[in-house]
Amino acid sequence: MTPVPANITVDFNSNYTGDHRVCWRMGISGPYDCSTIVNCAGGGAACQAVIVISVDNETCDNVDFNGYVQATCNDIGSLEGRIPFQSTFIPEPTCKPYLITCDSSSIASISILNGGSGYDPLPTPPPIITFLGGGIGAAATATVTDGGLLTWNSPGQQGQGYNPGVYFNVPFTTIAGPGSGAIASQVTVDGGGNIDSVNVILDPANPGSGYTLASTISLDAAALGGSMPTQAFVTDVLTVDTGRIYMITLDAPGTGYTVGSATIAPPAMGITATVTVELAPCIDFLLTQNCSAQPPVTLMGMEVGQNFTQCLTAEPGPVDGYSIAPGMTCCYECSQVLFTVGLEPVTIHYTDCNTQEVVTVNAIASQVVGPVCAVNDTWWYSDEDETVTIDVTPGCP
Repeated sequence: MTPVPANITVDFNSNYTGDHRVCWRMGISGPYDCSTIVNCAGGGAACQAVIVISVDNETCDNVDFNGYVQATCNDIGSLEGRIPFQSTFIPEPTCKPYLITCDSSSIASISILNGGSGYDPLPTPPPIITFLGGGIGAAATATVTDGGLLTWNSPGQQGQGYNPGVYFNVPFTTIAGPGSGAIASQVTVDGGGNIDSVNVILDPANPGSGYTLASTISLDAAALGGSMPTQAFVTDVLTVDTGRIYMITLDAPGTGYTVGSATIAPPAMGITATVTVELAPCIDFLLTQNCSAQPPVTLMGMEVGQNFTQCLTAEPGPVDGYSIAPGMTCCYECSQVLFTVGLEPVTIHYTDCNTQEVVTVNAIASQVVGPVCAVNDTWWYSDEDETVTIDVTPGCP
């Protein structure tokens, strides 16, 4: 913020022939500057005085100048013959605030909340998934169980002689009857080399298909450390599942979604499945027209609904998923801001008051950032699920 020269032009009619003092001051209090003298023709003729002042365009508030013109034949302390004037300087800063809001984004993920029941298994057409929230283009496919392994209750010890340990993604082998493809996501062999059904966690995303209550299955011994069991691991009670949605694949993320939500068409008979939907962060935003000579900054990780104020020399161009509006703050209205991070790392952004540039801090858990001198309303952090405590003290040292 550098003062530049400017003029206040005062036009008035003079009744006195000769010198007139022109007194002025900023605001309505304090001493007058009466160093400007102008000679007038008098007799009611027009007269003009030009006062040289300094102003600063890069400020927030209007500046009022008040004063009066008075013939020098009157005592400088006298109120006689004073002709008052007033002028207001309205700054037009080149660095202006813009409110940037992340309005919409694509779909990041969709997952099953309740698989429901009664849906027709593939290869019949899968249930229709409809994404809500105003966007277009998102698509997902639901896969329905077709005789998949749902529960498996085998009382007592079902295997001996295995290598103790924890094994992951262990496939099932069909010993008798139909069915294939089921996987145990985790199998625990105890210190004695034994397994029973409570030590086996089924993988809901890989239930297999085609099983019936007549199926007899075993865990693949080769996947359990290569040991051969002394007793075959076979089922006593097998429950198969048909008509439940067990997997959803996001085929296309789409664009323009304001809410993470979706519905699934109900089955002809049964329970309608439900899902949860997560929106992706808005696309990266390249800020141009900086207020200083610093390189442009790319903002990343804004969630839908987040907004911030940025100081720029020109309104940024349109970017998909964002809206731009004039900011309500001023690029030279500042506060001391203290950020206290919660239990997870977070990226904090704010605009520095001296440079009007975005500062990015990759803060670790429990870190305290600041106090920093930041432009009002410009701070935000890139993970809306994390808790950041923000303390604001008006003004800066």
